[in-house]
Amino acid sequence: MSQKMNFSYSNSDRGTYQNSEWSNDMSKLLQGTFIEVLDSAKLFKVVLSDTTTLKENYRLESNIFAFEHRVRDRQSHAIISIQFTLINADTGKLVKSKRFSYQEPTQSTDAKGYASATNVIMRKLSGDLLEVVALKRSY
Repeated sequence: MSQKMNFSYSNSDRGTYQNSEWSNDMSKLLQGTFIEVLDSAKLFKVVLSDTTTLKENYRLESNIFAFEHRVRDRQSHAIISIQFTLINADTGKLVKSKRFSYQEPTQSTDAKGYASATNVIMRKLSGDLLEVVALKRSY
């Protein structure tokens, strides 16, 4: 993923905003957000990025299926669809996997409206992420 903000007006009419970008590469922004959410929740002794050389007990993987501003006629929504997969790093076995999809109306059809609606989704996503890993004691 890049810093570009994506939009679509139909399934075949897609593009990126020319004068608006995320503050950093989207994957880095998401990773930083997820690390902060998990670290603040204190469910684990430490939460590390994927670049660490330390041995971890669990690994959280994510697949992003959609991350865009979708405009159809007069309707405008921020769209995010992501799947989290929690893996036991010692055994390599799947602990839990769940996909979340969100659609949040925007207050305007521009990049500013999209960014605001995306922030609303990210708050919801942060809570849902904690649900994926919160039951770790039962693994």
